[in-house]
Order: sequence, then C-alpha cells, then structure tokens
Amino acid sequence: MRQADSNQTESLLGISWEDELPFGRILNLTTDTIQRINLTNYQLSYRITEPANRICLGYRPGTGNPEEHSTCTKIPEKGRKCEPCTRKDQIFAAGLHHAHTRDRGSLSAEILNHLEQPNYLYVAIFGDGSIKVGTSTARRIGTRLLEQGAFLASIICETSNGLMVRTLEDMITKDLGLVQAISTKRKMKGVLHPLSQTELRETLNNVCGKVSDFLENLALEGYSMILDNWYNPAIESPCWKKVLKYPKNLSNGTHDLTLVSICGRIGVLRRETEAEFYAADLDELFGIIVEVGQFPPEDFTIQGELF
Repeated sequence: MRQADSNQTESLLGISWEDELPFGRILNLTTDTIQRINLTNYQLSYRITEPANRICLGYRPGTGNPEEHSTCTKIPEKGRKCEPCTRKDQIFAAGLHHAHTRDRGSLSAEILNHLEQPNYLYVAIFGDGSIKVGTSTARRIGTRLLEQGAFLASIICETSNGLMVRTLEDMITKDLGLVQAISTKRKMKGVLHPLSQTELRETLNNVCGKVSDFLENLALEGYSMILDNWYNPAIESPCWKKVLKYPKNLSNGTHDLTLVSICGRIGVLRRETEAEFYAADLDELFGIIVEVGQFPPEDFTIQGELF
C-alpha cells in the first residue's frame, strides 16, 4: 500500500486512534511483522489477484513470550477472523454487553475488571442526523467517538462503573427510543449528503435535553451529570465538504489512491490525476492480502445515486 519491492504482500488488519490520528495495523507477509503507520495521506497503491485471500483480523505475529501465546490460526476459513479469535471475541462481547443483567458471580475476572472502571454515557450524531446512545470507559471516550465516526456528541453523565452505565443505556433505549448502533450505510449517507453543522447541533441539543431530563428524574444513584460537548476534528478538513462515492470495491482489482482523511472507518480518497474526493468504507480492505506497487489503475465512471 506504498511504493515497495515487487511482489511484496501486505494486509491492513485494522485502524486504531491515538492523539486524534488514525494508525493502521499493517502486516508485512514477507517478514511476518506488523507496523503501526499513520494513515493520513497514506498511499494505497496495490492490486489484488482473484480469488482474494485473507488474514485473520486478530492475528499477532509470535513474540516468543509464552504468556502472549495465541490460538489464532492466521488464515480464517470464512469471515474476517479465524474460529478461535471469533469465539474469544463473541464470549467477551456477550459477557460485557449483558453483564448488568447477570449475577456478578457468573462474570469472568476479565469482564469484572473492565466493569470496575468509571464510564461515560454519551449521545452521538452522524452526518445524516442519525442519533445513538452509547457508552465508553472514561479514559477512552474521545477514541471511542472517533472509532464510531460521529460528527458531534455530548457526554451526558459519568457513572461509577460499567454496570450502571449499561443499565442507563438500556433504560434510555426503552423509554426514549434511542438506538445503540448506527449502520455504516447511514454513516456513508451522512458523509455524502451531510446536514449543516447548525442542523446537527440543534438536533443533538434537543435530544440531549430529553435524555438529561430523563436521567435527572430517575430515583437511582451511581452517576453524575456532565453535559460536555465533543466534535470530530477530521470533518473540518475541506476534503469532507464535497465527497463522491468511490465506485469500485477496495477488495478487488487495482487501485492507486491517496487516503486523505478518515472518519470512523470511512476514508476520503483521491486519485493523483483528479481533483475529486471519494468516500469508501475501509472495512472492504481489512484483512485482504494485496500486492503492493504502482500498477495502472482501472478506469471507472461516476453514476448518480439512486434513491
């Protein structure tokens, strides 16, 4: 995904955020090593030979430390992760998500340790006006909102632990109708056809007012109101002002692109010979093995969206 030696193969296994910057976890198949690389203005120049092959998104090269031993099989038989990694993720995610409805004695030490941290309850809004309620540990709130790809958010309250924040989240969903997840399709719509910042802020403030009133009238303890605003610095870049949908899938064919900016997992891309900016879901590329290098890019035409 950069200029490289011929036949070098790589795979982008995921994105993480640090100091509001997106870093890619890139596996070099030749050396079996992972590099952490800032993806801002990163060159995505590669081709994919059909059929495309994948690497498990949970793969970590061996470190020689028995305490860090992994059962990852590296190559998934189906899906994005191998069976051991998928099973491990599902067990933890299910245990964490439903922890507040279960007896504490049935929870693992790992989940209990995670739940003992202070947590924030937030309300986030995306470019098309879609709103969700969510939770995060206090130390990861900014990172969590960047991962989600929110445009704006309000941190409503802080709870003493993860059990209380999930209880409040479910009550808000049940009583106020706020969903707990927004689809990538809706997030992409918000990138391509965003509402104005004024509209987004007014909508978010209106919903947050209802959530705040609801929480302030609950006969519960274990949380304190905050009402702190957050915004995504990425969307201030001019490249997000007018974006077209990238007409090709990143998981096949040949591409020669610059990854200009990222919001959540949606990237703004640019071709060297063009002035236009394109939006694509980078999830299409996660785990795919690509041959790195400068190859003649395939032609494409832009068609209007059908509604």
